[in-house]
Amino acid sequence: MSTRPAIVTAIGEAAAAAAPAPDEQLELLPPTRFEPGDEQHGRMLESVKRQRAGRPPGARNLATRDAVDLVRRLFGDPLVESARWLLHSPQSLARELHCTTLEAFDRQESIRSDVRRYCYAPLAAVDARGNAVPPALTVLIGGAERAVSGSGEELPPWERDQGKVVTIQRVTAEPPEKSHGEKSQDGG
Repeated sequence: MSTRPAIVTAIGEAAAAAAPAPDEQLELLPPTRFEPGDEQHGRMLESVKRQRAGRPPGARNLATRDAVDLVRRLFGDPLVESARWLLHSPQSLARELHCTTLEAFDRQESIRSDVRRYCYAPLAAVDARGNAVPPALTVLIGGAERAVSGSGEELPPWERDQGKVVTIQRVTAEPPEKSHGEKSQDGG
């Protein structure tokens, strides 16, 4: 059993002796067109990095691309197929779908709202002066709803514009002895 490690070490020593020096290995490489550190060499390195970086930003995964292609070949483009229902009037769509005219109109309006995203950019919320307004946040604390905006104003716009303040009746800790007239409190 002691002969095996001796054989392995002998083979390792022979391989190390037969291996060429690192300088000899560099001579075997093909010469480069550009000197290292040169501007053209740097551009070549950048192009190689870009080519080996994988998918470019925004590119689709191959499986996703193939799935979308399959859906479009079998069923057509979903956006175009949905938009074809807009060729109907609400009355003809109601007859086609066996529903009311109002329901047909609502379905068409839903399709229009989906298609509008591709035709018009969404608008940001603006105040009276045309300045952008941060989105409002609704906060629920103890069941009381209050809209909070970035401007710090606590009153809703319809109350601020008219200059009146609405006082909300508070619930007291102790209920009053009688909340109604005598007839509702007599237990009979």
